[in-house]
Amino acid sequence: MKRLTYFILLGFFLMPLILYGGVEWEAQSITRTKDKESKLIIRGYAQKGNVREDFIEVSEQENPLMKPGMYWLYLAEKSEVYIVDSEEKSYFVMNVDSVSKIMSSINQFVKFTISNPKVEVKALGTEKFMDLDCNHLIINTSYDMETKIMIMKMKTHNEESRELWATTRHIEDISLNFSRKSFSTGIAEIDSLIRMETNLYSNIGFIMKSLITSKTFDAKGKPVSESTTETVIEKIVEKDLSPELFKIPSDYKKIEFKFNMEKE
Repeated sequence: MKRLTYFILLGFFLMPLILYGGVEWEAQSITRTKDKESKLIIRGYAQKGNVREDFIEVSEQENPLMKPGMYWLYLAEKSEVYIVDSEEKSYFVMNVDSVSKIMSSINQFVKFTISNPKVEVKALGTEKFMDLDCNHLIINTSYDMETKIMIMKMKTHNEESRELWATTRHIEDISLNFSRKSFSTGIAEIDSLIRMETNLYSNIGFIMKSLITSKTFDAKGKPVSESTTETVIEKIVEKDLSPELFKIPSDYKKIEFKFNMEKE
């Protein structure tokens, strides 16, 4: 099956803390596994609580919501994210109901049970990054998960270490976007993880650099997979942005997003 699990959704709704002033930035993210390396370049815009993220370059990407020519648009006054396809001149809306429908579709085939969640935060002081004072910290999380697909069961232990450099300089007001909203997938274990992530990021600041290492072990403790993702803000500029950046062109067609569980 195509791998569109709650991990993708979790990353989607827990975007970094967003600046309320006019800011444009560019970030590069490189993910490495044993077999391959993939790169993602995003150009972001934020002003008055509105956020737009354009996908400039995407390689080895399985997520249909992240393709060159697409962008995500979050408007401060609404609890929705607009997924816009400039090439197709179309868009669809992701909101609480959309997430619930997707997770309900997944849950028909895949059952998750999550246990033993643990979180550890280590503050490493203040460091300079791009001439900005940044809080340097490491967040270690772990949990056990049982996945049941039809009659098959699989137990894994999952560990993730996030080393972060985040700044709050020049920020008059900040927002955690959707994580401050009342999101629910309807699956208790996943909702618990979302709340945990929300609490972790509530006071971190705008993330300038992150190094994330994820490891998965089977029920016997044998390594199953490992990946590292390094994300770096390569450019950040404060300036007044055109309001048009945060509007969907009037000739774009609204479509309904449909999620299907497909076999590889």
